[in-house]
Amino acid sequence: MRRTDKITVPAAQYEFAFVDRDGRTYERTYHRDAYRLQYRIGLVPYSDVIMPGGGWRLSTAAEELAIQLYQRKPLNAKEFQDVLKPNRLQVTDTVLRAIPGWEGGKKQILPDSRKYSPRQVLERGRDIGYCWVPEGGSRSVPRGPRDEIWNRLAGIPRITNEGLVQSHDTCFDFGLRFEESDHFTGEFDLVVERGLHTQPLAKGRKVDFRPTKRWIGIYADSTPLDAAEAKIFARFGRLVKGRTPEIRKF
Repeated sequence: MRRTDKITVPAAQYEFAFVDRDGRTYERTYHRDAYRLQYRIGLVPYSDVIMPGGGWRLSTAAEELAIQLYQRKPLNAKEFQDVLKPNRLQVTDTVLRAIPGWEGGKKQILPDSRKYSPRQVLERGRDIGYCWVPEGGSRSVPRGPRDEIWNRLAGIPRITNEGLVQSHDTCFDFGLRFEESDHFTGEFDLVVERGLHTQPLAKGRKVDFRPTKRWIGIYADSTPLDAAEAKIFARFGRLVKGRTPEIRKF
């Protein structure tokens, strides 16, 4: 079996409009051109992706999403077999940072009648823009046109639906309850991670607690310190090579 593969990460564009508490409106469009990406199929321990050398680096949430959307059946794809194992999480190099005044679970209802939280997106520690993060809490990511469902720049869904749907393959958790200020930076950061999400199957009044349905879980509910210390789940990462184009903002 091949140890690496290549894909073209598609061009991505995202429009963000935000009205702050003083009534000021911020509107910005972000665009990133397509680029080629080489990636390792299997994951490696998180400690091995901090300074891997040889031009390799930790993948971003956007790159993981591109790999997922390239697969016809991502739950069966070889790229995600290391992800879909119990008691482990895959760390990405993407962080969602709270905008001042919007920490601790504050949300806004947008014109589509859904609740969102505004966040700054960081890749490898660099600001790449702002986005609206949909509600989490083990909510399913619906099927539909990819650019309507997914934010390809941030690597997270644009929309989520309440509850888990067995015919869907991805769910999302935005753990605002775990969002806390970093002792050194003072920022409220959550790392975007991936892992196995399962649910017991209810049969009438009986519940079979053996996992009978799997989802790819996209989680933003761990601080950078939690991810580094790996107190509960073993942390892994994917090594990739590829020069990421600069984000154009207009």
